[in-house]
Amino acid sequence: PVKSAEVSLDINMSIDDQNITLGQIPEIFKGENVCVDLYNPQMAIDVVNSTPLPFSMTTDIIANNAAGATNTLSLSTSDGLSVSAGSTGHYVISRRAVQTPSGTVNIVKPAIGDLIKSLPEKIAIRTYKIQIPKEFVTVEVGKSYSASIDYAVTSPLAFGEDLSLSFTQ
Repeated sequence: PVKSAEVSLDINMSIDDQNITLGQIPEIFKGENVCVDLYNPQMAIDVVNSTPLPFSMTTDIIANNAAGATNTLSLSTSDGLSVSAGSTGHYVISRRAVQTPSGTVNIVKPAIGDLIKSLPEKIAIRTYKIQIPKEFVTVEVGKSYSASIDYAVTSPLAFGEDLSLSFTQ
């Protein structure tokens, strides 16, 4: 019986949008004059690729606040978002360069701070373009393959020069 085959695939691959609701935001951070300027906000993203295909991708990180304002940060293949076949790509997106563990790519995007200046209620990661090189790969009969994104937003609690809080009782 055939257990595997070497094939050239022409497929459309997609990764489901990832959405997170940030939970209860204290009232002090909800005013229209509030600006939360963190010194070096960071987002860790892991892209899991169990397929036999390497790929690169273009992704938007979208933050929505309670007032309906939307901020978007775009990441593309030129930022280094590519994953080898059968592996997990580890990325840290930050405003300023950070030390990362071996095998983790630091993508410096000064505009990441704009995502959270007016604290968002929701953050979404939307991957809208996946590029797969045309090459022969080995696929196994009966095996299922998938790709997914996991992420976490972190920030050392150090404020930038644009921090502004105001509240009334």
